[in-house]
Amino acid sequence: MLRTKEDKDFRNTHDARVQSLVQEIRAVKQRMEEIQGPEWNSKSNNDPEQCKKNMHEIIGELKKEMKKEMSDLKGRVGDISSTLDKLPTLAEAEALISHTRVTRSALKGKIRAKPDTEKSRSVPKAAANTIKQRIEDAISSTRRWNRDHKSTQLRDAAFIASYLKQQSKRDPQMAVYIQKAIQRHVYHSGRPRSKTRPQNLEQFCQMLVWKDVLDTVKDVLVESRVQTVKALDK
Repeated sequence: MLRTKEDKDFRNTHDARVQSLVQEIRAVKQRMEEIQGPEWNSKSNNDPEQCKKNMHEIIGELKKEMKKEMSDLKGRVGDISSTLDKLPTLAEAEALISHTRVTRSALKGKIRAKPDTEKSRSVPKAAANTIKQRIEDAISSTRRWNRDHKSTQLRDAAFIASYLKQQSKRDPQMAVYIQKAIQRHVYHSGRPRSKTRPQNLEQFCQMLVWKDVLDTVKDVLVESRVQTVKALDK
């Protein structure tokens, strides 16, 4: 009776462990069948030493696989750690972002300023071209008036007054410039000057001859064209 009770207590105590061992053995057998085929189980069931050997082999294979997996895992962790070390700190990242914003802002400013700069550079050139064309127009107009002068019945004073009035309608600034140039031409010619200042265009033209106009136009619009362009551009 005592013996039976002891056996029962032993079974109760170690039953869980026995069941665990049985499960492990079954798992090992299943693993061996997966590795070496079903025939392994039929050949080795009745050979304890072979079972033991096979079990050690299986355990060895499992250890190798686990070591390989651990090695791969360590390598991945190392790669991640190396990548993290290369990442900038928070302060460095903020400084980089700030620098990028400043650079973009500067580039935008240059892009916006560039058209204005090009425009400012092109204006003098366009203005110069326009002035040169105006000079050519004044020369052509003077040539036509010179042809008309050869057949006109008007005196030079009246003819010159009509010429200057027409130039004033066509190009007021050019007409004023030519008239002032005629005044300088007469002043430097050495001819006697009127004691009274001319009160109007007709009085001014009384002291002129048509050659004064031709000489002046030739001087300021042909020979001194560069200075005239600068003067008219102001």
